[in-house]
Amino acid sequence: MKSKIVVGTLFILIFFLCIGIGFYITRLNQLSNTNIKQTTEISDGKVTDECTKEGEELLQANSTEKKVSPKAVFVIKRIYDECGHTTKNYLTAPDDAINKTEKEIKEIYKDWEIESFTNNEIVMTKHENGSCFEHYVLRDEDGQIVVYRIDEENQEKIYERTGILTKYLPQTDKIQIQNGIFVNGKDALNRLLEDYE
Repeated sequence: MKSKIVVGTLFILIFFLCIGIGFYITRLNQLSNTNIKQTTEISDGKVTDECTKEGEELLQANSTEKKVSPKAVFVIKRIYDECGHTTKNYLTAPDDAINKTEKEIKEIYKDWEIESFTNNEIVMTKHENGSCFEHYVLRDEDGQIVVYRIDEENQEKIYERTGILTKYLPQTDKIQIQNGIFVNGKDALNRLLEDYE
């Protein structure tokens, strides 16, 4: 009795499977016999851009030529000969650089060397005489940490009174600050002050 139920169920499954396959094949034949036409409309009218002003020329894009995107970032690297440090600044693309090629950028910024050029990032380098003016020394003054900036004449000038009390620092840090801790770069200075806070 059980074997009859199993055979009957198997027969019903095979029957419905055959019907499904037949329906699928019929549908494929119908689709292949249907002619699908693709049409393209060509307009003789002038192409305009809502963002351009009347009378402005529309620039034709050359897909193979890299141009500065309006969202591009300029990475400005200055290498200082005296101290050997490099500073980086990140700027959005100036208006006079947008849609310009690498050759055109070289003409605009003649004093700069273009290190790399993509549509979204332009890295420019320039060698500068002198020091980067990002040399600092931390000292203990009246029980708090004071940051001095070292100028081009190697003179220390007060840059910031931090308000960080030295009495709460470990003994080794107190001794280092009394002797003066020299730091190069604003990022390094900020990290060190965060550690002391």
